[in-house]
Amino acid sequence: MSSTRKCADSAIFSQERYSSSNEFEDGLLANLVARRVALLDNAADREIILYLQAMSHMPGGLRSFSQRLLVDHQDQIGTPAMHALRAKRVTICNESENRQINSEIMSFKYQLGIEADLLKGPGANPFSNPVPLKKYFDICIDSARIEALDDLRNLCLNPDSKLTAGSFWYFPAFREVMLMLLEKCEAEAGKRLVMTETTRRVWDTLEYARDGQCMVLIDGLARIGKTFSAKCWCDARPGRARYVQVPSTNDDLTFFRSIAKALGVGSGLSMKGQQMRERVELTLQESKIMVVFDEAHYCWPQNNRREALPVRLNWIMTALVNHGVPVGLITTPQFAAQQKIVEKKTGWASEQFIGRLSHYEKLPDILKESDLQAVAQMQLPEGNEAMIDAVVGFAKTSAKYLSGIDHAVKRARFLACSRGRKSVSAAELVEALKGSAMQSIMAEKTALSGARPETDPRALHPILKETTRVADSSSEVFSRGGIAKRVQTAHSRLPGDVVLAK
Repeated sequence: MSSTRKCADSAIFSQERYSSSNEFEDGLLANLVARRVALLDNAADREIILYLQAMSHMPGGLRSFSQRLLVDHQDQIGTPAMHALRAKRVTICNESENRQINSEIMSFKYQLGIEADLLKGPGANPFSNPVPLKKYFDICIDSARIEALDDLRNLCLNPDSKLTAGSFWYFPAFREVMLMLLEKCEAEAGKRLVMTETTRRVWDTLEYARDGQCMVLIDGLARIGKTFSAKCWCDARPGRARYVQVPSTNDDLTFFRSIAKALGVGSGLSMKGQQMRERVELTLQESKIMVVFDEAHYCWPQNNRREALPVRLNWIMTALVNHGVPVGLITTPQFAAQQKIVEKKTGWASEQFIGRLSHYEKLPDILKESDLQAVAQMQLPEGNEAMIDAVVGFAKTSAKYLSGIDHAVKRARFLACSRGRKSVSAAELVEALKGSAMQSIMAEKTALSGARPETDPRALHPILKETTRVADSSSEVFSRGGIAKRVQTAHSRLPGDVVLAK
C-alpha cells in the first residue's frame, strides 16, 4: 500500500485499514535473497542463507527463529576470549583480560552502540578495575537479544555481510551451529517416515538431480508413498530444495503462484502471472535451489483444445533446466498418457523433453510386506502383532493401499480419544477398519477407483468377518496371523457380492 494512503484512528472502521500492518508481513523475499546468494562461492554458506530465508516464512518468522536460536545455544554466546576464560574457570577478569575482552567487544562498537566508557571506574586506568566475567556474558546476551534479528536479516540481504567465524561478535560459533541445524533438519525428517523401497528410490533419485543439477522423472502408482517421501526429502533440505504441488488448473496465474509461495516470492492477489513468473525465474536461476514438482502430470494441458501446447513443461525446460536449475517431477502413469494425447493433437515433439530428462525412475507397483509392516508399526506403535497384521492385510486388499493404513489408524485413534484413552485398542481398530473397508467396497462398486490388478476388494470381507467378533482387546485379541491368512485365501472362497458382516 502506498505510504500516502493512511487511515486515522478516529476514521470510520474499515477492514483494509490493518492490511499494511507489520504483523502481516511475510518472510524475506526469495528473489532478493537469491541475488545475495548468487554472490557466494561456498555451497555451505549458500545453503545456510537459503535455510534462514525458508525459516523466515515459518510460523513466527525470523524473529521466532532468532529467539529459539539464542535460547537453545545460550551457552555459546560470548567472545572467544570470554569462552577461553570460562574454560579456565576464571570468575574475575584482571587488567590484561579486561583489555582483551574489551578489544573484541569494542571493535563492533559502531554496529552495536556499546558505550565507550563501559569499563570506566574510579581509577585513572579503567582496565585495572576487576570485572566479573559474568558481566561480560550478560552484555553479550543482552546485545544478542537486541541485535540478532537485524543481523540475520542483514546476513540474508546485504551483499557486504560476511558469513565467517566473526560474523556475529557475540556468537562466534554461529556458522557451526547453523550447519548443525541443517543436519538436524535432515535427521528429524528421516524420523517421520519409514525407509521403504519407494522412499529409498525417491530420495536417491532426487539427490542425484540435486547433485547433477538436472531434471529427473519419478513415476509410480498412486498411494505408494511417493508424495510423502518427496515432501520429507524437501523438508530435510530446506536450504537446497522446495516442494511444489502443481495445480490442476490451466492458467499460468495459479501455476506460478504455487511456485512463488513455495519459494517465498511475492504472490499477492493483485500481482499478475507475468510478474510472478519473472520473480520466480530470477530466484531459481540465481539461487539454483531445486524444485520438486508433485502431480507433474498437471504440467500437461488439462483441456481438449487442439492448439493447447504444454506451456508449463516448455517453461520448466527453457527457464529452469537450461539454466542449471535442478528439477524433480513426481507423477503417476497419467504423465505418459497425457504426453501421447498432446503429441497426437498438437504435433508437439517430445525429443527436447526426452533429451533434457537425465533419469527416469519407475517405482515398484507393490511394496514389500515388510515395508507395509514397518509403516503400520510407525503409525500404530502400541499395536500388537495381530493388530499390525490386520492393518497390513487391509492395506494389501484395499483400493487405498498405503494410505489405507494412515486413514484406518487415524480413525481408530480418534475413536480412542473420544472415549478418553490415548492408546488404540483392538475394538477401535476393528471399528475403523470396518468403516474404511466399507468405503473401499463402495468405491469399487461405483467405479470411483479401480482395484489393483493383484487384489480383489472382496478380500476385505474376511477382515470384517474376522475382526467384528472382537469386542475388546482386554477380553479377546486378534487371532495371531489369522487375518493375514484369511486375506490370502479370500479370492477363491468368496463368490458373489460383498456384504458387511453383522
